Order: sequence, then structure tokens, then C-alpha cells
Amino acid sequence: MMNLSGGELVAIGLLGLLLLAKFCVAVIAVIHLILSPRPTEQKLLWGIVILLVPLIGGLIYFAFGRKSAAV
Repeated sequence: MMNLSGGELVAIGLLGLLLLAKFCVAVIAVIHLILSPRPTEQKLLWGIVILLVPLIGGLIYFAFGRKSAAV
């Protein structure tokens, strides 16, 4: 059995939260993208960005991608 210190447990917990946040942001971004009225080519490109870099790609989509869909 492994003996983990308190700091290691905190690090594992933070890593788990980061992975959960990454997954949630990517899923929400993909769902929003699918339901958006943008052309298929744009959906495909944004989908690739979101899936290749899930946390950052999703955040970039929400920061910049949603605005271009309204135009």
C-alpha cells in the first residue's frame, strides 16, 4: 500500500478537479457548437480545436467563437 502525504493527496485532488473541469468545458462547448446556427465547416473547425485542446479550446470557443455565430 502507498503512503501518501497530505500534500500529495491535495495535488491528486486538484488534478482530479482539473480533469473534471476540462471534460465539462469540452462537453458543454461541443453541445453548444452542435446547437449553434453556424455553417458545418465552422462547426468542424471549432470542434477540432475543442477536442484537440479540451480546456483551452473550449474556453477559446466561449470567448471568441460564440460571438462570430451571432453575426
